[in-house]
Amino acid sequence: RRRRDGARSPSRGRSSMRFLSSFLVVSPVVAGFGNLSSAIARHNAAESTAHSPDDLAKEARRLRAKARLLRQEAVEAERSLKIYRQNAKDLSDQDADSWIDLLLGNSKTTMAVQVDGGEPAPISIETLAMRIKANNLYSFNKIQKLCRRLYDRETDSMPGSGVLLKDRAEFKLGDENNSVEKKENDSRRIAGLLDRILEAIQSLDDQCNANVASDVRSSIKDLRLSRDALIKRRFESLAAGKEQVSTLDDLVEGSIGKENGKSEAELQKQIAFRRIIDMPLWVPPSLSVLIAKAPTELSVSCLERVKTELLPDSGFFCTSWDYCSTAAVFRGRISLSNETDLIFNGIQSRLQTHPGLRDKVQLFLAEDNEWTGPSSFEDSSKPPGVIIAVPREVIPEHERIRGKTLVAALSVVLTCFTSFVFSLSAYALNGEFFRNVERNDVSAVVPTCLPLALGVLAVSAIHECSHILAARVHKVEMGCPVPLPSLETGTFGSITPLRSFPSDRKAMFDIAISGPLVATLVSFLLIVSGLDLTVTASAQELERFPVISAALVKSSYLVGAAASFISPKLMLLPNAQPFPVHPLFLVGWSGLVSQALNILPIGRLDGGRAAMAVFGRKVSASISFFSILTLVIISFVRSSSLIFFWTAIVATFQRLADLATVDDFSPVDKTRKNIYLILLSVAVLTLWPFPI
Repeated sequence: RRRRDGARSPSRGRSSMRFLSSFLVVSPVVAGFGNLSSAIARHNAAESTAHSPDDLAKEARRLRAKARLLRQEAVEAERSLKIYRQNAKDLSDQDADSWIDLLLGNSKTTMAVQVDGGEPAPISIETLAMRIKANNLYSFNKIQKLCRRLYDRETDSMPGSGVLLKDRAEFKLGDENNSVEKKENDSRRIAGLLDRILEAIQSLDDQCNANVASDVRSSIKDLRLSRDALIKRRFESLAAGKEQVSTLDDLVEGSIGKENGKSEAELQKQIAFRRIIDMPLWVPPSLSVLIAKAPTELSVSCLERVKTELLPDSGFFCTSWDYCSTAAVFRGRISLSNETDLIFNGIQSRLQTHPGLRDKVQLFLAEDNEWTGPSSFEDSSKPPGVIIAVPREVIPEHERIRGKTLVAALSVVLTCFTSFVFSLSAYALNGEFFRNVERNDVSAVVPTCLPLALGVLAVSAIHECSHILAARVHKVEMGCPVPLPSLETGTFGSITPLRSFPSDRKAMFDIAISGPLVATLVSFLLIVSGLDLTVTASAQELERFPVISAALVKSSYLVGAAASFISPKLMLLPNAQPFPVHPLFLVGWSGLVSQALNILPIGRLDGGRAAMAVFGRKVSASISFFSILTLVIISFVRSSSLIFFWTAIVATFQRLADLATVDDFSPVDKTRKNIYLILLSVAVLTLWPFPI
């Protein structure tokens, strides 16, 4: 019946279905290959014509037009944002002005009658406190907003505040409101009212056992310090003729290194120089140069995220903050003063896990450089700690200049040479050695001097290896050590720069003290072993030893004391009397003297780094200055060539303070302090002559 009605057979239906399914599968593949071949053809055609001059010119015109549109949009967005911020500030100022009117008893919506008018009768502190409580204004946010409004009025009324105006048209010359006398009177009255309000809040704090007044007073104090410093910098810039107004086009041209035809390197130097001139006082001197050379700047939104997302509930209560283009300071109180390092480490942990800040900002903890002394609400006589935020790209400079690399290579060669000369001079009074020199027997001279020279270099290598191991423990990167040659000791040691910031002063101390500590112990053991081997040596062995004068042993109190204990008769010899001594003694003597010189508390020496960690930057800077002055006096009084050349090297290359540590505020423990004082005493005893 199906066939009679015209239906297809099952076999034909199945074949049709197979054909249809095959067509549905194959046709997209064929179409895909067709599209792919067409795309390849279009790509090849585009490649053949992409680099033609006409297409490049057309693309350049399109990009310039797009850049103009983007610039116009940016200007409009900036103008809208400025209007929005100004409207928000106006609303906030209206609220604050109404609160001020309530405190002053005014019927108007501004405080002009009481503050900008004639001389009003001062309102008592008790009355202000009563009105604050009666009008429900006793809260931190309201008092902060009220006092900030008074601070703004005080700033606007100050003489010289016109330099703070971004729009010079707002300042009108000849306006009686800009007269010095009127501004001084207005500023004095507003400042007096602000201080009385803070005293009224303090009286309420005493009743309620709160800290509103102290927090607001600290914030206002920081704002005044920042304002005064900013006015001073603006006046200095105006006096020097450096105040320039740049258009948006100038900034765009300058950002790609084409300002007035200057190269990018010259432009970066000019920018760094301007940044150093305008650097606020709160920037640590150890970071100022690195911050000035930062390739990027910090945005205000990024700094606000630090304040609102990292600092809350961290133990650091931020009361105020200030910023410049490449740094910011956050002032406040630390909840537990004896756990400053733990609190700051917690903030650092938050920063490392924050997805939006860890690649943009790095934080430092340092003393407040603008601190002028304890106020009535501060108990500590020590500058408080502040958190400094800088761009992530601020790192210690890696000096890869070809000339300095050649100097380092030359210094290595000279150090090897002076170590060999030191060994040669030690054997000069040996009779057998002198005869070999007369016969030009190099095969006998070099093997005799080489062990002593290698021993001197080995002690220096132990010193540097101790530094490297300590740096690896604290995850601090160090540069390649550059040895310093010396004819008196073979080598003065090495200059080893830091290539990353140590985590805290403890890390700085451990890295600095590890080299001198280990090398001093090794050198003293070599001196004792050398003296003991000299006393127990036979006559044949003594003939092969280097020969030195008794004055060399007596040049150090520590060495002389060891010799007096091991061989008392040795110290009875005249200074010019030569005697043989084991080579280990000379290796130890050279190492002990070079370690004593390096442990002195000067600049970037190991002793200077340790002193900075123990005493802090300000105290260690004074100690460093007086140490250099003492070396200069000793080098001329005692006519010591060793001290003279060492003083010249230190004053030229190592007199400045070293890098900042991430936590430059938390002190080291008493154990580390005692270790440094003991090692410094050993250094003084080493350089002090033995009494005759």
